[in-house]
Amino acid sequence: MDAEGYVNLPEGPGLGVEMNETLAREVGLRQDQKFEWPDNRLPDGSVADY
Repeated sequence: MDAEGYVNLPEGPGLGVEMNETLAREVGLRQDQKFEWPDNRLPDGSVADY
């Protein structure tokens, strides 16, 4: 970020973020941190807005 608050675009493809894919796979397999979508239904069964 420069003094005026602007950020330069990456010179190559992508967002310029590196990710540890091995760690991401390991975390994704952990059962203690498994993500479940909330069931946002109203009493009549219709779907509520998130």
